[in-house]
Amino acid sequence: PLYSSAASDVYKRQVLRISKDNTKTPIYNAIAYIYYDIAPIDLANYTDKGNGIYSNGKNTIIPNQVKRTNIDGYLEIKPEETIHSITVFIHDTNSNMISHSYWSNRQNQIKETITFYY
Repeated sequence: PLYSSAASDVYKRQVLRISKDNTKTPIYNAIAYIYYDIAPIDLANYTDKGNGIYSNGKNTIIPNQVKRTNIDGYLEIKPEETIHSITVFIHDTNSNMISHSYWSNRQNQIKETITFYY
């Protein structure tokens, strides 16, 4: 779930592993590559070069931020970051992409939990 604290003024999104029996486990230390004003479809013709870097031979896209989830699986996104459309690619500690999400700055979609099935 999303939590917003007036004191810290930070949005938190939890990354969870959900097993077939619906057991939810937070993912600790997952890597989040955060891109501003780029939708996942914009990277369709790009090659993943690793470490969140994408290239199509002419252009290279690097993440605006790289963050890690905390011990409880939370990824913190500050409100000033939400003035942009945001694409977040989540990788596990073995660099495998496990989830991606997109939030438009025109929608209030930041208030969701990132979940995925393993």
